[in-house]
Amino acid sequence: MRPVADGGMGLRRLVAETAADNDASSRVLAAAGFTVWGREALADAPDGSVGPAEHWERLA
Repeated sequence: MRPVADGGMGLRRLVAETAADNDASSRVLAAAGFTVWGREALADAPDGSVGPAEHWERLA
């Protein structure tokens, strides 16, 4: 999350979403500095299923 002048993209916030029971993805995001900012009871998954999800963010 570096400024454009330093070769970055100038972003202030990155977001991600995982299935609430996907512990492996949650560990990866936490290790990368993301924190959970919200939860959703019924989220659409790429495979067409519906289930709980966690929303993650990393701020500059």
